[in-house]
Amino acid sequence: MDRRLLCAPRRPFPLVFAALLATTLAACSSSVPERQVREDFATLQQTGAIPAKARLERIEFNDGWSDGAEIEVYFCLPAAEGPTRGCEPRNAGLSYQKLGERWQLFSVEAEQLVQ
Repeated sequence: MDRRLLCAPRRPFPLVFAALLATTLAACSSSVPERQVREDFATLQQTGAIPAKARLERIEFNDGWSDGAEIEVYFCLPAAEGPTRGCEPRNAGLSYQKLGERWQLFSVEAEQLVQ
């Protein structure tokens, strides 16, 4: 009888390694959390950089780099009152830089009418 098979130590290393790798990849993510983008959008509305009546429609995450990211936010402004009520689609570019563990908004490109 071959005793090597009975006495072989268990190998928890693959599971431990996978958990460490997942944690490391999450920490190195080059993506700004959507929650933070929504909070920054609300702050821009409060400061007047984006009109207070704007309604956030979608967030488009563009390619980022290790310590920076470019994001487009698309929002809707209520059209003028009257029979042509509706939405004027607009967008603004947000630039983020990673400082330590947190992403910091450092630049806002002027809003543009979406054609």
